[in-house]
Amino acid sequence: MKDMKLVYIASPYAGDIEYNTRKAIEYCRYAVGHGVIPLAPHLLFPRFLSELNPEEREMGISMGLALIAKCSELWVFGNKITTGMHREILQADRLGIAVKYLGELEMTDYPKPIQQEPEETPSFGTHMGMSIKP
Repeated sequence: MKDMKLVYIASPYAGDIEYNTRKAIEYCRYAVGHGVIPLAPHLLFPRFLSELNPEEREMGISMGLALIAKCSELWVFGNKITTGMHREILQADRLGIAVKYLGELEMTDYPKPIQQEPEETPSFGTHMGMSIKP
């Protein structure tokens, strides 16, 4: 397997979180389809940091800004540059990391993802089909 570039995915998250999450997943699939490894912290950090808690939100943004240094490029998606995305773009510029802007038109060369039913998250105490009593 050849070396693949790590690309930071910047797209809106706050606001319509359900819609923005679906779009961020599409953007990641697009990136994979173009032979890069997508890094989208806004798909990971909200799993354990609250978007509604200003301190935790800022912590998530700060961690994302630190991750930009590990990436070859930053790809900007969506029709709107949010405050958080603006900070990510400025960080990439400061670090000399290439910033690429992609709109919906650029994405027409890659098929839309098949809609899948969300997987059920296993409850506490289940692992590999075994029930563990606490």
